[in-house]
Amino acid sequence: MKRTTNRVIYIVLPICTLLCFLLWLLKMPPASVLVEGKSGVWDLHGVDFSKTSAQLIGQPEYVAGALLTPDAFAASDAVLSGPVPDGVDFLTFRFRILLPDGGMVALAKYCAGNASRIYVNGQLLGGAGMPGETRETTTASNRYLCITCVPEGGALEIVEQTANFVHKDGDFWPALKFYIGSEQAISDWVTRFNAFPVIGIGIYLLLSLVYLLLLQTLPSYRANLWLSLLCLMWALRTGVIGTKVWLALLPWLTWEAAFRTEYLSIPATLLLLMFSYRELFPGIMQRGFRIAVYGFSTLAVIGIFAMEPQRLSHAGVPMTALSGLAAVYTLARILYVARRPNAEQRIILTGLFVVTLAIVADVLYFNTSTSGSMPGSVMETALILFSLLQMAAMLRATLRETAAAKQREIILAAEKLALLEEKQSLAQQNLTLEEKAARAEAVLQRASRNPGHVLSKGPLALDQVSGQAFLRGEDMLLSPKEFSLLCAFFAHEGEVLSKEHLYEAAWSQPMTDDANALKKAVSRLRPKLANSGFEITAKRGEGYRFGVPE
Repeated sequence: MKRTTNRVIYIVLPICTLLCFLLWLLKMPPASVLVEGKSGVWDLHGVDFSKTSAQLIGQPEYVAGALLTPDAFAASDAVLSGPVPDGVDFLTFRFRILLPDGGMVALAKYCAGNASRIYVNGQLLGGAGMPGETRETTTASNRYLCITCVPEGGALEIVEQTANFVHKDGDFWPALKFYIGSEQAISDWVTRFNAFPVIGIGIYLLLSLVYLLLLQTLPSYRANLWLSLLCLMWALRTGVIGTKVWLALLPWLTWEAAFRTEYLSIPATLLLLMFSYRELFPGIMQRGFRIAVYGFSTLAVIGIFAMEPQRLSHAGVPMTALSGLAAVYTLARILYVARRPNAEQRIILTGLFVVTLAIVADVLYFNTSTSGSMPGSVMETALILFSLLQMAAMLRATLRETAAAKQREIILAAEKLALLEEKQSLAQQNLTLEEKAARAEAVLQRASRNPGHVLSKGPLALDQVSGQAFLRGEDMLLSPKEFSLLCAFFAHEGEVLSKEHLYEAAWSQPMTDDANALKKAVSRLRPKLANSGFEITAKRGEGYRFGVPE
């Protein structure tokens, strides 16, 4: 069974990686050549639109602090060129594209939080949101515009009114965001780009459901709960970034609420992953790191609700950078402490490494001058791959724990049979030890109510359902780790158990270099076994032995 499970998982993982790569290609811009404009003019006579598209780079002409029609722009004496200075929230651009005569072409532009109206050869052909001169009169939008037009006289004159009261100052470069090509190539790309978030939402919702099913199968694995919530949160996030699918599906959802939800996903992701990894890698998350994450998340949430959208957009880069540092720290801690990770932990480490690389790649993509020549953002695809890897790891871990639980059921059934035989022996011998018989009867009654869940040795009884241990009918008040250790000792009475075996029994993972946790747990358990007739003795270089005194 174990080999079959491993074989299936290691076949599925490369397939998932290939599917994620195909998803990334789905949202990639069309094959294009970079064409740099001069004095507000882009000459595309040398571009064959039957084979490729063009991405326009450079600096168009503009009039700052005004939303002008094409005629008003032509008559203005305030036309400038060069970089737009910081602090300009609305303006009008103009640039000319020289093309061969005849044939329809398509223009594509991504509006990321700004509002635009686009005129082509004097006609208003498209827009996103509603540009205004104040934040209150501006309606922001996130969408891909696709405009088809026919060049007149071998040229297209584009005038764009745009307002940005959301993103960082100077985020106004339409020439860096315009693609031009054949109508078929551009429209196909926009369709693929818009389909990506819908596919992503479907994947996250499906994974969340699978995690809930795993949680139902093994409730003690709470990491399944945290990862299910994480997938739900990422489904929500995927719908409020990019083209913001949820805005189209939920008319009552405002653009600003979707924008803030996008940033709230950063601290929420950190918290849910920290909760998950505390379950999967005990001892990895140090107290100082946990306090730092709680502090960062609290400050981030306060800032997200308190800051204006434009100021909040400035905070996005440091928030992402801090998240990347947290991922690097977690990865380093896991590699340092869990030096012999099991198969599930190796899969999780791979996913964490992928996300760390994606954070670095996206910080470079969005914040360097080379972003125009880079292949595009990879974070959304990396998060999908990360989720699939976590699912594979949790599926394997849950199947392993389920098999171990069945094995424990067999052992408990054998203990129950031994307990019944002990009762019959006491009755046949007509012993006068009424108290002992009464205690055995009480344990048997619990066993009958919870079949296969009670272990008993002499005056000791372990209830596997409640996780309680009793000494002569009194609760021993054991912690969960102490209870797990006592269960392991019960199953191997009189044998010397290695420290590694005991650590895995209590902590459900291979023992790390730090064996103090096991030593302390055994030290707390020893005095609680006083007067039970059993003791725990340390065997130097071998481990521990549980049984009657030698």
